[in-house]
Amino acid sequence: MTVMETPILPPLQWPAQLELKLALTERGNRLIHNRHHGPLYIQKPFYPEQRDCAHLYLLHPPGGIVSGDQLHIDITQQAGGHALVTTPGAARVYKGRCDQSEQGQHVTLTIEDGASIEWLPMETLIYPDSFSRLTQQVHLAEHAQYLGWEVVCLGLPECQQPFTTGRYEQQLAIYRAGRLKFHDRLVVLGSDHPESLMQPNIALAGYPIHGLLIATIAADADLLTQLRELTSREEEDQHVGISCIHDMLIVRYLGHHSELCRQLFTRIWSELRPKMLGRNACPPRIWRT
Repeated sequence: MTVMETPILPPLQWPAQLELKLALTERGNRLIHNRHHGPLYIQKPFYPEQRDCAHLYLLHPPGGIVSGDQLHIDITQQAGGHALVTTPGAARVYKGRCDQSEQGQHVTLTIEDGASIEWLPMETLIYPDSFSRLTQQVHLAEHAQYLGWEVVCLGLPECQQPFTTGRYEQQLAIYRAGRLKFHDRLVVLGSDHPESLMQPNIALAGYPIHGLLIATIAADADLLTQLRELTSREEEDQHVGISCIHDMLIVRYLGHHSELCRQLFTRIWSELRPKMLGRNACPPRIWRT
C-alpha cells in the first residue's frame, strides 16, 4: 500500500498594497492614481477645508495583521498640493505563529516641491508574542513639508497583558532632496528578555506607550518654549522631550495611556499647523466617531 504524503502548504498570509498619487488641479487636490491589491484601500478623499487639501482615510477591513501579513502603502503628493492621511481606528499587530514569521507595515511618502503631507494615524497596538517590523520612508523635495506622528502601545496594558515576549522593530527615515536627514530605529524585545529596552531604568523604562512626532519646521527658542510649557501641564508619570535638529522638530513621549499621548500630539499639531502650513487645525471628522 502506498502512503500518500501530505503536501506542505505555504503559510497563511494576506498581503496588501495601496498606491495613491494626488495632484493639484483646477478642481483642487485630486486623487489621480488609486491602485490597491488586497484588503487595503480608501473610499474617496474628503475636503473639509479648502479644495487644495485632501483628507484621506486608510481602510484595512481585517483590522490588524497576523504572521506573514505585509502591508505596503505608497503615497505621492505632487507639487503644490496638501494631503492629510489618517485611519478610522487603532491598528493591531496580533499574536504571531510559532514559526515567528514577520508581520509588517511599510509606508513610503513622496512629497514634491511646494507640497505637504500630514501623516496622523491612530495608535498601533502591538500584541504580546507578535513579531513585527513597521517602517516608514519620507522623501521630501527641497521645498516640501512633512508633519507626522506614530503612537505605539506595546502589549495590552488595559487588559493586564504586558509585552513580555515577542519582537517589535520600528524604523523612520526622512530624506531631503535625496539626502538622509533623519533616521530613527527602535528594536524592542519582550520585557522577559534580559536585554529588553523595556527593562526599568533604561530606554523605555517599563513604559508601554511611546510616541514620536516629527515636523519639518526650524523651531526658534520662542516656539520651543511655548511647546514645552504646553507639555509641562501634562499629568504625572509620563515623560515628554522636545528638541530641534536643523529644520526638524522632534517630540518624544513615554507614558501609560495611548489616549493621553494622542491628545498631547493633537495639541502640538494644532499649534504647529498654522505656523508650518498656514492652516488652522481641522481635525478629521473620523476622530470624533
